[in-house]
Amino acid sequence: MPKEKELNLEKLEEAAFSAIDELFSEEENKDNTEILQLEEAILSLDWEFSAEQLNKLQDAILKLKKVHTDKFNKILLTMMENIAKFLATSKEYAPPDTLTILAKIARIFKEGNTLDLSQKDKKTKINEAYALFIRLKNEIADIKARKLPPKPQEEIIKPEAKEEKPVFPSEISTTQAEFPSQEGVFVKEKDFVMLKDLFQSMKNEVEQKWEESDIHFEQLDTKFADLQKQFEKIQPQLTAIEELKFEIDSLKQKITEIESKLILQEMKEEAAKETATRETEEEKVFTEKPEETEEILEMLPYVMVFSLGSEKIAVPVDNIANIYSVSPKKAANLQEKTSVLLKEFKGFWRKLKKNMKGELRALKEKELEKMEVPVLKIALNGETEKKVLKNAILIQESGKYGILFVGDLVSKRLHLPEKSEKIDKEGIKAKVEISECGEAYLINPIF
Repeated sequence: MPKEKELNLEKLEEAAFSAIDELFSEEENKDNTEILQLEEAILSLDWEFSAEQLNKLQDAILKLKKVHTDKFNKILLTMMENIAKFLATSKEYAPPDTLTILAKIARIFKEGNTLDLSQKDKKTKINEAYALFIRLKNEIADIKARKLPPKPQEEIIKPEAKEEKPVFPSEISTTQAEFPSQEGVFVKEKDFVMLKDLFQSMKNEVEQKWEESDIHFEQLDTKFADLQKQFEKIQPQLTAIEELKFEIDSLKQKITEIESKLILQEMKEEAAKETATRETEEEKVFTEKPEETEEILEMLPYVMVFSLGSEKIAVPVDNIANIYSVSPKKAANLQEKTSVLLKEFKGFWRKLKKNMKGELRALKEKELEKMEVPVLKIALNGETEKKVLKNAILIQESGKYGILFVGDLVSKRLHLPEKSEKIDKEGIKAKVEISECGEAYLINPIF
C-alpha cells in the first residue's frame, strides 16, 4: 500500500491560528469571565492537544453550561464539548482544521451572548454551527478510512515492545483490534463505534431541540398576533382619550384666565368704592391704582412648582408650551449644551406634539423634531450641589422658545403666589411665597 502524503502541520497551524485571531479580534465582553476563559482555552491549544490544555477547555465549557441553560447556548456548548471529548480520546484523527472549526463555533456562541440577535438570526447561527460540526464529522470519517485500510482479523499488526503504548479511555477493552496510524500511534476499533454513536446522538439531539424551538416560535408568533389585534382595537380609544385630555387642559387654562379676571375685577370694584368718598385729586390718584394692581397680578401669575436641587422654582402656566419627562443622566448631559433639538425628548409612546400649547400646536411632528431651542440657565444659591433633573419644560415667550431642566413636580395643582420679593439674578424674576409649597423662585421667561 503506497504511503500517503504527509500533512504540512506547520502551514496548517499557521492558517488555523490566523483564523482564530480574526475570530477573537473584536472587543471582548469584559463582563463575562466565562466566555473569556473559553476563548483563552481555545487560543492556548496547539497541534499536540496536551491533556492539560484539553482539561482547561473542558472546564471552561462546563462552567458555561451551568450558566447558559437556554436551548440556543446548550446546543452550541454541546457541540464544543463533544469536539473537546473527541480530542481527548482520539486526537490522532483530528483533521487539520479541527481547531479552526472549534473556534468558529465558539465565535457563534459569543455572538449569541453579546449581540442582540433575533430568533431568526439565532436559528441561522445554529444551522451555520451545525454545518461546521457535520463537516468535521465527515473529515474525521475520511481520515479514518485513509488511516485504517481493511485487513483480515488475523493480520492485525501488533506494536513493537519498544514503541510507547497509547492511552485509551478506561471503558475500551484491551482485547479490541488495534490498527497503526500514519504517525505510528495505534488506535482501537471500538473508538470508531463510540465516535460514530457520539455524532449520531449529537445530531438527533440538535434536530429534536430545534423542532421544539420551532413549536415555541410558532406559539410566540400566535400570541404576538393576538396582542397586535387587541392593540388595534384599543387604539381608537387611546386616540379619543388623548383628544379629551387636550380639551380638559384647554378648559383648565380658560378657567385660570377667568379666575384671574374675576380677582382683578373684584379689586377694581373695591378701589372704586374707596375713590367715591375722596376729593377730585384723590380720585385721580385712585384711578391709577387699578393699573398698578394689574401690574402686580401680571407679575404674580398662576404657576406650577418644581424642585431644583434643594430649592423650588415657580413657572408661569402661560409660559409653559409643554413638559417632557427625561432621564437624570440624559438631562445632565443636555444641560451642559447651549441648545438642543426637540427630537431629544421624543419617546416611543409619546409624540412631541402631545399636550402642546400655543403656536407650536400647528406644527407637524417632523417639523418639531427639527426645531432647535436654547438651553435656559438659572442662577440659584448652592450651585455646587448635585441636582437631579427629571423634567424638561419647553418655555414660550413672545414667539421665542427655550428648554428649562428641572427636578420633580412638587404639586400637580396650579398656585397663585401670595407675596413676592424682586430678585436680580439670571433667569429669576422674584422670590415668591406660596401657601402650600413655601418659598420658590419665580422664573423670568424673557430671554
